[in-house]
Amino acid sequence: MLLKKCFAWLVETMTRWNITGTWIGEYSYDPNELYPFHQLSVPFTLVLQQSWFGRFRGQVQDDPQRGMPEPGFVLGQIAGDKISFFKRMPVLYVATPTGLKTLFDYWLSEYGIRLDHQVEHPPIHYQGEFSPSQNQAIGVWRLGDNTIRVQSQGKLLETVIPVSTGIWRMERKKFS
Repeated sequence: MLLKKCFAWLVETMTRWNITGTWIGEYSYDPNELYPFHQLSVPFTLVLQQSWFGRFRGQVQDDPQRGMPEPGFVLGQIAGDKISFFKRMPVLYVATPTGLKTLFDYWLSEYGIRLDHQVEHPPIHYQGEFSPSQNQAIGVWRLGDNTIRVQSQGKLLETVIPVSTGIWRMERKKFS
């Protein structure tokens, strides 16, 4: 009987945490040196699939006009009302006064250095609160202080990607 009650509790909890589906949201940057007053806001779409114990994975697509144009993926977990995931994008973009540029293009235009290949974006950590009853989540994101190693004509070069932070929100897409 106890096992049956535990299983019922687990099924109810897992149903409450269900994040499988399509989510629409946006993230914005906290003010920084490049954008001291303007909070750039980027819409995104997530298509998620939940597995056991609140873990999930899925694909993410930023609005290509305002964010990174290539699709990426996320891996995360929900525990209670807490949500946490890492966003991985295939190409590293840097913010410039004229907009986003790949690190490859930025180094070529700014320093005349041609990298041997495009550089993968470091992981971006999202965390926040999930409200299953409201079908939404809100939180903060952080791109850590990362040292990126790249190659140019076989030579190893390093650059530091500074800390960036911001806020995000998403809600389950309603189909009509």
